[in-house]
Amino acid sequence: MESNEASLSILMFPWLAHGHVFPYLELAKNLTKHNFTIFFCSTPIILQSLPLPHHLPITLIPLHLPSPPELPPDLHTTKHAPPHRMPLLRETFHASKAAFSAILASLRPDILIYDAFQPWAAEAAAKSEIPAVHFATTGAATYSFFYHPRLPPPPTSTSTPASWKPFWLLALISETATSSVRGFPTSRGPATSS
Repeated sequence: MESNEASLSILMFPWLAHGHVFPYLELAKNLTKHNFTIFFCSTPIILQSLPLPHHLPITLIPLHLPSPPELPPDLHTTKHAPPHRMPLLRETFHASKAAFSAILASLRPDILIYDAFQPWAAEAAAKSEIPAVHFATTGAATYSFFYHPRLPPPPTSTSTPASWKPFWLLALISETATSSVRGFPTSRGPATSS
């Protein structure tokens, strides 16, 4: 992008684990080199721990989760929450949908980049007519392992699997071709090829 062009704003929204936050932060750093305005949204405890150089144009946006007594704000990260509190952390994170929607409405970014653990973020963006892109922080093999069980079941038929399998695969390929990044639905419909 040329410096006289208007800068696009991106809201980045990773899951509450440092293994997700740091790849998002590296992507944010690289995007700033191309004249993007970056907003980085996470819990205050995570934002405080980020090694962010002051010269980068990245604005940190705190997302305040509900704080039940069993999960005070200093545990709003997988790094600090004990393993038995992870389900509560996930529930508390999902309970922040309204707070995130308010942030989205306030910032009105041009694009939302969200993580796999909060598909509701893409839904909130769609309601505001903001395109949403999923950024996967894992390798393709790991992603395939977790995505495979979520595939639709093959069609039921009295015929043998050999007779329906090619048609099922064609339907899956067709569905994937009309979705965004690697089969994850977009918030605005089918993806377009470049």
